[in-house]
Amino acid sequence: MTRISMIFRAICITFLIMSFMACSDDDDLEVEFFLTTAVENETPEPANEFRYGDDIGFLLRIRNTSNDNVDVGSDRNIIDTDIFTVYKENGEMVGKPWKEMGETYVLPLPLYAGSYRQWQAVWRGKETTRSVVLLNNEDNNPLAIGNYYCRFVVRLPNRNVVCNQQFVVIP
Repeated sequence: MTRISMIFRAICITFLIMSFMACSDDDDLEVEFFLTTAVENETPEPANEFRYGDDIGFLLRIRNTSNDNVDVGSDRNIIDTDIFTVYKENGEMVGKPWKEMGETYVLPLPLYAGSYRQWQAVWRGKETTRSVVLLNNEDNNPLAIGNYYCRFVVRLPNRNVVCNQQFVVIP
């Protein structure tokens, strides 16, 4: 290996390491995802155990903890079509608590300093206080008794965040 190719290789490796570090830097966007039985409350309590037939609420909140506005892109780019996808314990997809994604803003809107953007849905299609983008899925049957998980990716400007929550439906 020539000296020039070794230097070029070292530069490439350095840039590669720096690019991973840049993706992992804190960009002042905090992602909170949880399940609840009370999405209509302004500050619902998280839950991971539900009785058969309970309204299972899904809540995603992205909070800007900085003193500056942050462009996060359109709703559709942030949440995509995998938001709130539910799987059985064995990995088999069960479905989603929403039927269709409504129209979202085409232009990126800033997430103002200290504010948050929130998405909600309920498994059986009950109206939520903030579900302008996700249209209800009234066709879902109650989840059967068993173990489940909800997994999806939030696509932020500088990183992706995997949201993963295990939960159980009991008799």
